[in-house]
Amino acid sequence: MIKAVIFDHGGVFGKDVMSSIYSETAIRAHVSVNAARSEVHKIRSMIQKGKITMDEFWKVYAQRLNSDPSIIKVVWTKMLENTAKIDKKVENIVKKLKKEGYKVALCTNTIKAFSEFHKRNNDYGIFDFVIISCDIGMQKPDREMYEFVLKKLNVKPDECVFIDNQMENVKGAMNAGMKAILFENAEQLKEELKKCGVHGI
Repeated sequence: MIKAVIFDHGGVFGKDVMSSIYSETAIRAHVSVNAARSEVHKIRSMIQKGKITMDEFWKVYAQRLNSDPSIIKVVWTKMLENTAKIDKKVENIVKKLKKEGYKVALCTNTIKAFSEFHKRNNDYGIFDFVIISCDIGMQKPDREMYEFVLKKLNVKPDECVFIDNQMENVKGAMNAGMKAILFENAEQLKEELKKCGVHGI
């Protein structure tokens, strides 16, 4: 029996902001969008696990783009503020799940600047449990992240449904014994949750 449903943030509960951020970074740093994205990916694990500070990240990333750290910081923080939105249809699903007595959790790979913004906005407030990669030094799709979530929720793997928009994270959840859904949109999510035995949505 399913007891808990776990949501990713960016691209699932929250609208994806990174496409806009990479585009604006490319313009301001005079590089290609691909360069703006790929240079982040080279150091993504360190910043998402909180192994380096935000100031260190802005500096290292800017150096890789031959840009100014202050410009990069402004682009990322302002673009986040301007584009971050909760998917109201997904939020309604979360509300219904809570009403039906399911534990609902957020499990996100993110950086400190972003998590602090969402905390200030109370974007995470609807969830019973919030697991943030940069706060705990782990990230999806590493198995230890899923095991941490299970321990936090006090549930068994087969009592969970994990929702993410990245296939590698979905596979990671499945490898940990969870049911998992590759998110496309709210209507598709409802149907997939029903197939997993989740009721009341």
